[in-house]
Amino acid sequence: MQEWSEIPVEVVSKGCLSDDLRDRRDRGSTFAAIPAFTSDGNGGDAILRRQCTREYKIEPIEKRVRVILGYEPRQRIKECVDCCIGISLDEVTRISPSRTRWITNRWPLIDAGMRRHDCLRLIGEQGIPLPKKSSCVFCPYHSNEFWRDLKDNYPDEFDKAVDFDLLIRDMTMSGLVRPAYLHRSLVPLEEVDLTDPYKDQVNMFENECSGYCGV
Repeated sequence: MQEWSEIPVEVVSKGCLSDDLRDRRDRGSTFAAIPAFTSDGNGGDAILRRQCTREYKIEPIEKRVRVILGYEPRQRIKECVDCCIGISLDEVTRISPSRTRWITNRWPLIDAGMRRHDCLRLIGEQGIPLPKKSSCVFCPYHSNEFWRDLKDNYPDEFDKAVDFDLLIRDMTMSGLVRPAYLHRSLVPLEEVDLTDPYKDQVNMFENECSGYCGV
């Protein structure tokens, strides 16, 4: 994006979620929870509270915006800022208002009636390489279709997800009583049957955590 855009593009980072989770788990301290799955204790599944989007995406962006506006930490911001989130009309169920007082979320692609194929066409017309899906490799919201594609076509990335799945299995030192899994079946990712009866169905990513997983 920095190479192709005519407007300034800044990249901010909180660090590596997987490395941080590993470190915090080993130290027995709190960590930014991902929406992993665990047993509800009654034969069903439950999903863990999600903090990763806010801690690793929203907060770093807001912190940088404060700097650009010239404000110190915790100083009250007087301006109002529009945050344009790049989710398409296919993903309209993912829109949500900002929880930050001075930020108003906007969805220009939805306002323009653009769907994912429109975005891909527009990018192609500009001679820009088509981007890959931008959510985390180990996001529990991935569909069987995504996991299967990752396993078949990006085995190194799938191995990273498998390693992360093993990493979160025992989080008792961080307060989680039962084992956690990336897949809703509560089966280790490397053992999950990824057969999908809707193999050719286009994945519209509507189960992702929020618009920030595709900004």
